[in-house]
Amino acid sequence: AGSGTLSVIGDGATVWSKTGNQGHGWSKAYVFIGQQNSYTIDIKATVGQSPNSRIAFDDIAMLHCHDTAPADCSDFEFKCKTSTMCIPEAKKCNGIQDCS
Repeated sequence: AGSGTLSVIGDGATVWSKTGNQGHGWSKAYVFIGQQNSYTIDIKATVGQSPNSRIAFDDIAMLHCHDTAPADCSDFEFKCKTSTMCIPEAKKCNGIQDCS
């Protein structure tokens, strides 16, 4: 009850949300929206009732990454759209064509 919620709303629908204490330090999150001509993103932060409740976000990037999509790979991988290959998350959108 003391911690708040951070949500990302895309075109009116919640596409990602975290509630509660996430600990100290930064966590990564990725939201795949596919190819869109236009897309509206809202970030909604609701601070909890605790006087120590804090919410922060940093380093938001919109990347044109049409070759990969989240799939049945590990939490640290993405599955290529054009094959069954999984590539490490660190290689996503690095400018190198990993999917063939």
